[in-house]
Amino acid sequence: MRTPPRRTTSLDPYLEYLQQRWDEGEHTATVLHQEITAKGYCGHYQRVKTAIAPLRRGLPIDTPRERPPSPRKVARWITTTPSHAACTPPRRSGGCSSTARN
Repeated sequence: MRTPPRRTTSLDPYLEYLQQRWDEGEHTATVLHQEITAKGYCGHYQRVKTAIAPLRRGLPIDTPRERPPSPRKVARWITTTPSHAACTPPRRSGGCSSTARN
């Protein structure tokens, strides 16, 4: 499946600055938001917080977060992939031993 290219945002001109400040030791989103607001950024604090989140995980700043598969996609994998058929438990023959009559 092909991933669409990342759209540009109003924060893009400040990403290098955010990376630089992160490398200098400033890890507070509030302070970083205040600094780039003084430089002309008009966006919301939440965007800055989201943008620096990969840095907290040790990833580059522009790495998109990988989403887990949707329940629909998982259900499709389970129901259509033949390799999953081997993972089903074997059926018991003769029923349950506690209810068997002698």
